[in-house]
Amino acid sequence: MSQNQKRKQKLNKPARRGYCVFTVEKNGEKSLPPPPSPPDPRSAIRFDIKSDEDIVYQSNYKFNIKIEVLINNSTKSRCSKNNEKNGTKNAPRRQNAWILYRRDKSMNKEFEGLTTAIVSLKIREMWEKEPWEVKELFSALSRLAEKRHIEQYGKNYRYQPVHMKKPIALPIILPIALQKTSYHQ
Repeated sequence: MSQNQKRKQKLNKPARRGYCVFTVEKNGEKSLPPPPSPPDPRSAIRFDIKSDEDIVYQSNYKFNIKIEVLINNSTKSRCSKNNEKNGTKNAPRRQNAWILYRRDKSMNKEFEGLTTAIVSLKIREMWEKEPWEVKELFSALSRLAEKRHIEQYGKNYRYQPVHMKKPIALPIILPIALQKTSYHQ
């Protein structure tokens, strides 16, 4: 082999620095992969990205419930009381941002003595008026709650609703004394 052929052979080998670039030869011609697309000029590059823990624990938001209590599932719900009473371990649903916000706000003293329907309506209006920073805070909180849920109940959780069976409508049977004996009167 000549020295030129050896040099060409070395140039064709990919560099071994943790990654490899593949080239495809078709009819003796090399085709290179397409270059990466340029970044979108309309989107901002954020360098201040924080972890969910940083967002939640470094916020100035005044929670009505301690954060640790909020991201854990309720111990006062019907589901948890039934689990405790029956000794079962049915996993509750994961808490989303709205549920966590509602749970936190419902502990406010202004909602004492109101029905849950009225409380939900008022809190929904409050949620709609909240700035995106608060919604992002509760989204980060919901991701923390999801991590906690996975620790407690496993990764394979899937919500399986239990639908109540509708009672079968039975025909009304009147006592014999009330039934007409003759239809031709």
